[in-house]
Amino acid sequence: MKDNLQTISSEVFQYSLVFYLGLLIAETIKKGLVSEVFNLNILLGVVLVSGIIKVLTYDPDVENIGTYKGLIAFFRNPTLPKKHITSNDKTYIFVISFAGAALVYYKTQELGGISLILTLLTFIIIMLLSYLIYTEEE
Repeated sequence: MKDNLQTISSEVFQYSLVFYLGLLIAETIKKGLVSEVFNLNILLGVVLVSGIIKVLTYDPDVENIGTYKGLIAFFRNPTLPKKHITSNDKTYIFVISFAGAALVYYKTQELGGISLILTLLTFIIIMLLSYLIYTEEE
């Protein structure tokens, strides 16, 4: 029973989080696109409740969590060599960092000069965290 609850809460959490973020981006781009039809706070509540249930029912012995079993096994294999960053990885890190910084600038441009500082810091933080994730050893 606990394994089923863990799997269901994991799937509900993942899908509701992605759906919430997509709707939030749509609402950010065009005001009223989502909020006139649907209250995002309801979906945020679903994300929070399913996330709490996922954490409370977590069992490290259960390997089949969600649909990412192969991917999780790939990253948990200690015999794999340390991954070297390729030029595609560098491009991906740069694009993601630039997109995050652009979103921060778009939301804070009314603040004036401080928005440029926030944008630069966001770009640097996303770049560093992405680099750490790509080069992390277990």
